[in-house]
Amino acid sequence: MGAEQNKAAARVRTQHCATDWSMKGKRVLFTGASRGMGRFAALELARLGAEVLVVGHNQARGDAAVEAIRGTGGSAQFLRTDMGDAVEVCALAAAVLARSGPVHVLIHSAGGLLPADARTGEGVDRGFAQNFLGAFLLTRLLEERLRASAPARRRIMRTTAPCTMHVSCTDNTENGTDSAHRAGIT
Repeated sequence: MGAEQNKAAARVRTQHCATDWSMKGKRVLFTGASRGMGRFAALELARLGAEVLVVGHNQARGDAAVEAIRGTGGSAQFLRTDMGDAVEVCALAAAVLARSGPVHVLIHSAGGLLPADARTGEGVDRGFAQNFLGAFLLTRLLEERLRASAPARRRIMRTTAPCTMHVSCTDNTENGTDSAHRAGIT
């Protein structure tokens, strides 16, 4: 490692030590947390103290992710849901809303590439339903709980080939609106 890289690494380490990264007492609803980048991020959030609600469509992978999180001393539960099925997304939202307590963080990481001719029961492109519509529907259905969980941040991040969409929604309590409302997203 060169001298410049060493200086940069030292700055990053110093900033990391000076920042409180604790997630103790925070509940995270995380779609796509059963494998890949989502699973890695869910493990890290659990290590920081978050309770992670793992959402995915594969029971075996979901159970394995929950066991991995619990193996780090974290708290987790698997909620089986196909994010491309509007009925299942509505059932997920109802189950989350039936729980007492806040939802501090909502992360959308579920997604993937599906065959071009795959369709939902409603005739919608399956990839579009899974990668975008399901996330939008879940966010809308949980919006009031997210707002009531203040201080909470809602970050909607969709990273799916061949495109990336990133929207950050931060409450602006001074005028009762937020950037998402102004952008027409929520």
